[in-house]
Amino acid sequence: MKAKLQSLFNAIAAALLSLLGFSSCKQGDSIFHEIPAEYGMPHADYKIVGQVNGEDGPIPGIEVKYRRLEGKYKNEKGEEEEYWLEQCFYTDSEGKINQSVSNEYSTKAENIMLEISDVDGAENGEYEDAVLPEDQLDIQFVKDNKGHWHEGTYTIGFDARLNKK
Repeated sequence: MKAKLQSLFNAIAAALLSLLGFSSCKQGDSIFHEIPAEYGMPHADYKIVGQVNGEDGPIPGIEVKYRRLEGKYKNEKGEEEEYWLEQCFYTDSEGKINQSVSNEYSTKAENIMLEISDVDGAENGEYEDAVLPEDQLDIQFVKDNKGHWHEGTYTIGFDARLNKK
């Protein structure tokens, strides 16, 4: 009887806590629940710096999608799938990108690619899409000399030339 009462109390307490907005210590809806949210977890900052040109010079309004392979997992069918972190940026009027990327829990610049797409239609000309894998990117590590606890900053440089359609 005591065990049943304890079990009932635990169920009611858990329901009450979830109704009041309390949650567990897991990382949201991330598939990587084994990574705890901790203060002081090392990370690195990432900055994408590049230029997108066409035959006639710089191309404004081109989408540059930063993609980083975060890991692999098995879906409900038991098939292995990849989980990619993605962020989109657009070239300025001079065809340049200079943006910071948020990469939680990462201290290495690896498994990175950039997908470059013409998304504005015929406005600035029509160009073919391009993919720049990691080996075509200029990834430089800049050591943090200010004594901070994190790893430092990675600069991900690129120079892309798109062909007209």
